[in-house]
Amino acid sequence: MKFLILNRRHGGTKFDHKPGDAAHYSAKIKAALDSGDIEVAYVLIGGGHAYVVNADSSYALAVWVRGNPLFDGSDTEIIPIELATVFLDAYAEHVA
Repeated sequence: MKFLILNRRHGGTKFDHKPGDAAHYSAKIKAALDSGDIEVAYVLIGGGHAYVVNADSSYALAVWVRGNPLFDGSDTEIIPIELATVFLDAYAEHVA
């Protein structure tokens, strides 16, 4: 199942970033995009980030959400999503 994960920073949390952290996390995101585990990842210019993951269990979802190195400094919202065409086709079949 697909999930949209929205993260907004807490105002008071300060992270101690080290040189190379950005490149390290970028490489991890690129690998997840290449494998299909993450479908898309965005940075919110005003602070935070959003990404769509494929998770087949609550454990897999928890790994993506809680394994995020910025999780402790974020308010996180998890929204189940589906492609509009898939949803509409299923709905059309149901009401027919």
